[in-house]
Amino acid sequence: MKQKLLFVYLVVMISSCSTTMKQTSPSPPPIISVSVYNMDNAQILKGFFVWTGAKGVAQLNKGTGVMCSGEYFTAIGGNTTYGTSNSSTWGSIYAWGNTPSYTNISGNLSELSAISTTIASQPNTQKGNAILICTDKDIIECEYIVNFNNHGSGYCRDKVNSKWKIIW
Repeated sequence: MKQKLLFVYLVVMISSCSTTMKQTSPSPPPIISVSVYNMDNAQILKGFFVWTGAKGVAQLNKGTGVMCSGEYFTAIGGNTTYGTSNSSTWGSIYAWGNTPSYTNISGNLSELSAISTTIASQPNTQKGNAILICTDKDIIECEYIVNFNNHGSGYCRDKVNSKWKIIW
């Protein structure tokens, strides 16, 4: 009899817990504001990306009604290794513009040398890239490093290779 009573008591307690537990809906993904600075003409673009994890949507406002929209991808986990360049190239996370030079000896490609001169590693960071297509037919592509607090910075360029710096 005691076992039956204990069983009934447990069933009642468990069922009452399930009816009193508050159901919560998932919170919307955070919207992260970004600033993109043109290093050639001091133009500043404002935009945002919706942080949904490794991949999501991004937008920039170029002003005068020109909008850019696209997506980003962040490689989750690990360290980020990047280099700096001693040439006039722009962007060093993926070494954009660091075109390898080849030495041709008797018709053979024998040597590959890079222009990058400094290599650094940042622990607890992730690298990523973004591409945005604008209503004025411009294309902006960015590379960036983001930390575990979701703050980041990087480089962008457009179709005419203007230099941009992105920070959030």
